[in-house]
Amino acid sequence: MSERSARTETLRAGTPVNVDGVTLLPIEHVAIQSEMDIVGAWFSVAKRPYALIVRDAAGIRTIDIDGAVSLPELRDNIPELDALLATM
Repeated sequence: MSERSARTETLRAGTPVNVDGVTLLPIEHVAIQSEMDIVGAWFSVAKRPYALIVRDAAGIRTIDIDGAVSLPELRDNIPELDALLATM
């Protein structure tokens, strides 16, 4: 019986929210798991908060959820982040 399993994890930018001159950009951690064998296939997806980018009159800063995270680290892991920040 052949069995295949795959797992991918990625960081991605969520939908920006504007509130009274402050823009909040959630950063999400997404994990996708798949398992296939002769009987069938199973898939699961989990999405959880990872960080929050805040842009206001003082500039741009990050707030981490689980541990230390920096804006340069997020830029390295999320290719479209710079373009998104430019529009905020």
